[in-house]
Amino acid sequence: MSSVIEFIKETPQVTEKIEGKTIRCFEVPKTRFFSKGELLYIGFMLNMSDQEVLNKINEMKLGRKTIEKLYAIRLDQENIWTGPRPVLPSLLENETDLTELPSISNATLRVMLHFNNIKDVVCVSLYEHDEYRELVITKLKGAKCVIRYIIYI
Repeated sequence: MSSVIEFIKETPQVTEKIEGKTIRCFEVPKTRFFSKGELLYIGFMLNMSDQEVLNKINEMKLGRKTIEKLYAIRLDQENIWTGPRPVLPSLLENETDLTELPSISNATLRVMLHFNNIKDVVCVSLYEHDEYRELVITKLKGAKCVIRYIIYI
């Protein structure tokens, strides 16, 4: 039995109805672990391949913090830690379009993602700080959620 922690998890795929249209989504682990679908969101915002993101996350096995998930919470739950997991639309299994948003404060990149002709479903922002970068994914339609990462690369 291996004591090595695997940080990337297979998570269930779900279907969500938003504005009468079907969107394929995946469940997001609430803390520490990552769904394979999250790698695409992180890679897109950091201009890295999903394999590069995977390698950076796997460096945590060696005690290095490179990409750390702080939390993933659903905003439609009273108790955010015991309720159902947040879900994000799959970037591969839906028609996806984006609009780049103007930068605010220390945000270096902000985009609004549209899925299956539904506008403004997810907002993704990358913020620059002195010692690290912060990635925030906010799902604005359907089961609303916020996912926040700290990136030390």
